[in-house]
Amino acid sequence: MSKELLIVFAKVPLPGSCKTRLAASIGDERAARLAEAFLRETIELGEGAGCDRALYFAPAEESERARRLAPPGWTVEPQSGGDLGLRMAGAFEEAFRRGYERAAVIGSDSPQLGAPLVRRAFELLGVADVVLGPATDGGYYLMALRSPCPGLFAGIPWSTPAVLSRTLARCGSLGLTVELLPELRDVDELGDLLALVRYLADSGGSPALLQACLEALVRGG
Repeated sequence: MSKELLIVFAKVPLPGSCKTRLAASIGDERAARLAEAFLRETIELGEGAGCDRALYFAPAEESERARRLAPPGWTVEPQSGGDLGLRMAGAFEEAFRRGYERAAVIGSDSPQLGAPLVRRAFELLGVADVVLGPATDGGYYLMALRSPCPGLFAGIPWSTPAVLSRTLARCGSLGLTVELLPELRDVDELGDLLALVRYLADSGGSPALLQACLEALVRGG
């Protein structure tokens, strides 16, 4: 067992229940296919991160499909109940209960995130209690901890532009030291998807992901 655990939080990509803001522009079916492409890209990232890996999925009744999405070697667990903060706190607490010394939670909404940034997050835990990856929408795409911090998640206005600022304030009130990763863009709306296409085309990023994005745009037009 590694001393580090990467936890991927994701919805099982079902039409009508994922990428709802993006679905308003490209349709439920196309949004679900794109969400699956994002999740597969995130899982591939996890394969190269040099740590143990776990997929925490929702909804709980989709366990069979979730297990098909995760490669061998992954722990696959349903997310616990409650808001996002309670679910993340529970996942971190379980990781440390199982003996991990460092744990990171990511979603599947930031396809620009790569294994090197995950490795950097774990490295920064050598000098900080908390590592955060800021997202351009005011949230964060990654949180890494070196010990359980349940109070860190209380009272955060989830799914608002104040998530990061309120989390940083909470870290300060709890006396937790923080390091920040580079800012990345979540893909939640059509403008985000168009920006991702430009990024992938210019950077020579994942051809499979670029193809999935282009298909969603063309067929959604």
